[in-house]
Amino acid sequence: MTTTPLIEALDAALGHPFGVNPIDPTSTINPAAPATRAIQSSFHQIDAPLSAADLTTVLATQLRQRDPRETEGRFGPAGWLLEAGVVPLVLDAVSSLPAFPRDTIRFSELTRGACRALLERLPAALLDSVAACGPTTRTLAAAGARHREVRPIGYVVGPDRIDERLMLDGVLISTDEDGPLGQATIADLLEAHDWEGFNLTEHAQRLLNTPRNPATPAALLCYHTTIALRALWTVAERRFGLTGAAHPPDEINLVRTGTSFAVRFWWRWGGDETGCPSKGRPGPPR
Repeated sequence: MTTTPLIEALDAALGHPFGVNPIDPTSTINPAAPATRAIQSSFHQIDAPLSAADLTTVLATQLRQRDPRETEGRFGPAGWLLEAGVVPLVLDAVSSLPAFPRDTIRFSELTRGACRALLERLPAALLDSVAACGPTTRTLAAAGARHREVRPIGYVVGPDRIDERLMLDGVLISTDEDGPLGQATIADLLEAHDWEGFNLTEHAQRLLNTPRNPATPAALLCYHTTIALRALWTVAERRFGLTGAAHPPDEINLVRTGTSFAVRFWWRWGGDETGCPSKGRPGPPR
């Protein structure tokens, strides 16, 4: 696999905290603040593979913690996820477990078989729901079922909450050796976006040096990469049928998968009764 200094630099910085909002780098979670420490820790990666019994125990414990008055949710009765048999579908893809009550379980890189099973087992109302202004869970699962290169990511809201559900909110797409999603194209897009020049501007220095909640260099790198790779979304949308998003992904970044790279398209900052906080804006002006 051919790499470039730009891709290698990005690879070294892929461990940025999930508390970073690339649309607004100033919103970086401050891990020193007690109120956010639990949120920060909820995204820690699991240290060892889970067994089906482990994950079932997590969901069963959450079910016991549910308010007994909340017997029916939007997508089914309390504990419907356990009854639907979703545990084995996401087991090998789980990347983080709940760190506090009502926290979520995140997973990534669902297989084609898991995507097909989700299309069969999840209720239609859930499949046609949107997690965060992106395509519906049905659209993302269908793309994952059709295309080996597409591996959906998402989360489980456990049975300790009345909004118990499994949602997809993005995808990893393998990079081609050549072509519009290839390494050469990615390197060209990154090279054309001069984030080093931007970081020397007065605006960037204000973001980095805001006393109350400064942006981290990793946050700015994530922000720049999202903007630099925005053109890849149009290609992926058409090529893999990822239609219906309200706007381009909030985060577009590179992640290492084995010995290669994938592009992660992630909608993660929108979708509630107050509307979409990012609205697809690329971030603060230069």
